[in-house]
Amino acid sequence: MRHPHPKDVHFLWRRAVSAVLAGAFLVLARGLTPKEAWERVLAVCDTPESDAKAAWDRFPPPFSNTGETGPTSLTVYDCLRGLAAAREHSWLEDFHFFDVEAWKLMREKFDASWLIPGEILAMANPLGTSQNPRFPGLLERGPPPDQRLPDECLTSSDSGGSIAEHVEDGVSKDRSSAEGLLNIPASDEIRRGVSWKLPFSRSAEHERLEADTFISLMLRSKVFEVTRLNYDYECKEQDKYEKAFMRQGVRVHHLPFTDGDVPSKAVVSEFLKQCKKALSKDGTIALHCMGGMGRTGVMAGAHAAAHHQVDGKAFHGWTRICRPGTVQTVKQEEFLRGLDCGEAVHRASSVRTLLGRIRCGSS
Repeated sequence: MRHPHPKDVHFLWRRAVSAVLAGAFLVLARGLTPKEAWERVLAVCDTPESDAKAAWDRFPPPFSNTGETGPTSLTVYDCLRGLAAAREHSWLEDFHFFDVEAWKLMREKFDASWLIPGEILAMANPLGTSQNPRFPGLLERGPPPDQRLPDECLTSSDSGGSIAEHVEDGVSKDRSSAEGLLNIPASDEIRRGVSWKLPFSRSAEHERLEADTFISLMLRSKVFEVTRLNYDYECKEQDKYEKAFMRQGVRVHHLPFTDGDVPSKAVVSEFLKQCKKALSKDGTIALHCMGGMGRTGVMAGAHAAAHHQVDGKAFHGWTRICRPGTVQTVKQEEFLRGLDCGEAVHRASSVRTLLGRIRCGSS
């Protein structure tokens, strides 16, 4: 079987991207299933080679020097399945209302992306992001005065009680002053039924992001827990951002494992417990490593499989669309794509069942 010449790699990549765009239109605008959309695509394209290294419908790992694909590579069909899963679980708002500019600004300003809106916010290490001279003051308390909560709502974690409780108290005492920070939809958004968990469907989101600091973004998105996946030695003085977060009641948990590698079962289990606890309080988890791509992507996939029964192949497609560059190594691809959600995963023992099926790391 002929492997693609290096000069052919870019042609194959463009062909695969075009197939995703065409298939996405069929899934999101025409309501086709991923299988039906893929069959329509194949009607005008050649059937992919059986050899994964030569197949045109696969994407190499991000930042690959060779562009070579293999059995663990993301496929066009995975992307279509990811879009369908996102639509089914209401992770994706109506594309007619999706604010592309707000999505771009979140990436540019905070290097952050919603992988599961209202549940998992993926981002790069905040200390590095805060050093971007284009957006000074990202670690300051914020937000601007016209969007501030009452002072009692911004209580330090050392004062006792959860900040979620303080926020709820603040809303009940002074709804108008909390409106901007907690992202309460504007009247036109309420008529459309827009939820705070669908951030890029809100008409004022771009303006909110322009005014946001990390702190205001976290609080209005109900992020009260941050999970850090990188080791201390990878980012000197990152305690600066942690202290800034913790002063406002946003706790930071450490679950590090090696860059490019996959987590141990103990790390996955602890992270899923953190997610379950946060969601039980209607909170959100922010998740980061250094770039917020590799380690972050696989951990978010474990949550999607355990709590939403979205298998790893579909999530591989979804996360690469939401945050281009995620899941960076073949080992990470193998881990994520091994998250198989059978019938047993729907039961209460879903986390234990899932962990028993996947190949985790030793870190």
